[in-house]
Amino acid sequence: MIVVETNSNLVLPEKARGLNMVYIGSRGNPAFVAKIEIPSNAVENIRQQVELHADEDYHSIGALSEKVSWWGPEAMDVVLERRYTVGNSYVHTILCHDKQHFVLFIESMYL
Repeated sequence: MIVVETNSNLVLPEKARGLNMVYIGSRGNPAFVAKIEIPSNAVENIRQQVELHADEDYHSIGALSEKVSWWGPEAMDVVLERRYTVGNSYVHTILCHDKQHFVLFIESMYL
């Protein structure tokens, strides 16, 4: 979770639960995709944090999200989506709602 927070510039809630993650690279040039369940009482806080980032027009080619079977925000209701940079990394966040759960998809790759 620390890797996700550091590279996405988000502070995840205490009871957030990692569902899936793939990490490739070194500490200096990480690339990862993560799927995190967000407690419903913390959704507004995450939403506000994500909204602080201006949505930039980035579209990655060969992203990890295209290579994992569990990446599936398109099957859920998208609440908020942002593409932005943190340092030298591209970050793609998608906050979704699926039945009774909120899920945050995060992708980060070194530019």
